[in-house]
Amino acid sequence: MKKLISILYCAFVMFQGIKHANAQESLNNQSIVSMVGAKLDNTIIINKIKSSTNSFDFSTDGIIGLKGQKVSDKIISEMMLVSKNMPSLNNEDVIKMHTNKVGKDLILKKINLSKCNFNTSTESLIALKNAGVPDPVVKVMMNPSTNSSASNTVSGDMKDHPINIPAPTKLTSPGIYYEQFSPKVDYIMVEPTTTNQTKKGGFGESMGNHYSGGISGISTKVGLAGEHSSTTIEDKRPVFYFYLSIDGKDINEVKESTYDGVASPKEFVLVKATTSKSGRQIQIARKSAFSQEEGFAKGVVDFKIEKVSNRLYKVYFENDVPAGEYAFYYNKSSDQKKSLKLYDFSLRNNITVVK
Repeated sequence: MKKLISILYCAFVMFQGIKHANAQESLNNQSIVSMVGAKLDNTIIINKIKSSTNSFDFSTDGIIGLKGQKVSDKIISEMMLVSKNMPSLNNEDVIKMHTNKVGKDLILKKINLSKCNFNTSTESLIALKNAGVPDPVVKVMMNPSTNSSASNTVSGDMKDHPINIPAPTKLTSPGIYYEQFSPKVDYIMVEPTTTNQTKKGGFGESMGNHYSGGISGISTKVGLAGEHSSTTIEDKRPVFYFYLSIDGKDINEVKESTYDGVASPKEFVLVKATTSKSGRQIQIARKSAFSQEEGFAKGVVDFKIEKVSNRLYKVYFENDVPAGEYAFYYNKSSDQKKSLKLYDFSLRNNITVVK
């Protein structure tokens, strides 16, 4: 028994050391090039990017250098999404990237994630055409905020959400509504999506768990189809209204596995999803050799609630919310592995997570 305890203690100390080392490591361009050169699987590299701090160089030369070292577009795209340093762009940057064989999608993503100082005079447009810059890129350069295909972030300055808009008085159906404030005030219902897709871990996580003897752990996730929600919101600090039924027993019949009714937004959690081309995922549980957790411990975003009337509640945020994929989930169920109903939306803005 003492020998077993000693082995477990040593493993725990080793795991804590690994965690501490990972927490201290900051990735840069050369880190990624080294992992690609060692032929690590893309999934492992992407998981490393998502879980580490970074000091990536995303100047035009930095991107060209990554492409020259055969770093894939998918990895560069993930690096862009977590980068804290995105230099501004001008016409010459776009031309230089194109002539050095940086693909159209990466150029569009770089535009969407950067401050832009483009010259779209007649002479400049002709110069872009003569340089062979693709028309879709030129169109976005003329109006950077219109490109929604390359990323979940928009360029340019965004207006702050006004704090003095009166609460709505003409909502007719129970549900969750986003308060759209531009070009005019309107209330957009966030449609619910039901999912029962669950899976355990990914390739990189499974490998890490295997080689650590179960210490690093495996997560259980639910999936939503599509890389982005069909509901898109452009806002830095969105405002929602929860409009409950007269008897307070349901909100679009959201009670999936509970006999009690919806009383207030306090019974919901807002969760940020991770994304890939195969869809969106939300972690609902995690199990390791030392612990087992259920519930939305990862990705939960705090929000404030103001009661307007017996049926109407305002949900808002004290700080700007980073761009990403989100979902409100009714968290009163005793079994989160059953069919889940989520009110999902894509949030687009220039706010990124600072690690």
